Amino acid sequence: MTANISSDWDSVIGATPDEDSYTVTYSVADSDGNVTNLTRNIEVLLIGEKTGHDGIEDLVGTTMHNNAELLNGVLSLDGTSYAVSDSKHWYADHFHVSAWFKTSQDGTMVLVENRRWAPGHNGFTIAMDNNTIITHHPQGNGRLDYTLQEGENVKDDQWHKIDLKWVASTELTIYLDGQKKASMVPPANAPLEANVNVHIGCSALHLNYNFVGLIDSVLVQNVIKTDAEVLSDYTSET
Repeated sequence: MTANISSDWDSVIGATPDEDSYTVTYSVADSDGNVTNLTRNIEVLLIGEKTGHDGIEDLVGTTMHNNAELLNGVLSLDGTSYAVSDSKHWYADHFHVSAWFKTSQDGTMVLVENRRWAPGHNGFTIAMDNNTIITHHPQGNGRLDYTLQEGENVKDDQWHKIDLKWVASTELTIYLDGQKKASMVPPANAPLEANVNVHIGCSALHLNYNFVGLIDSVLVQNVIKTDAEVLSDYTSET
């Protein structure tokens, strides 16, 4: 038997569909040429809780280590496991890194990093040390931190999102849950290329400071986002 979709799939479902129920019409012809017109409801279930992608998002080819696994599209880490992406995801002019996470674990944990502290090389780091968000940038060994204020808690076993925006010699900014929290102008040093593929859930140097909890929708993009765009992304994904 042969089936022909008579609905325009893209107009019904779309290239990046929302989680919903859709109706598609199609026709089925048997070997005698008899045609039956049918309709079918299509349930679209997105993979990943936040943006409809795996917990590794655009980092195609990511390798899981020490029993790291995807649970319903979300990266689950137990304090020894981690993931390593397919490349450095290095951009010399600007980048925007973001990740969703859920944890209740205290201590120092790396969320995402492509920096191994080797001479002549740098990259980025997003980590958490109890109530402080720690970041590094490619233009030196300095860092930008943000200490959580009263009423803020990222280790409450709820979903949170951290964004790190870097524009060479212009801006380094930390966002938490869509809100701008800390910013500085990086030193006007030559950006030094990352020397290791992106690590998710552990330090790229010694494979320690392991994350405990869930990580979703890691993105490393060669874009410059405005404050309004960062907030809009967070709101649309919540």
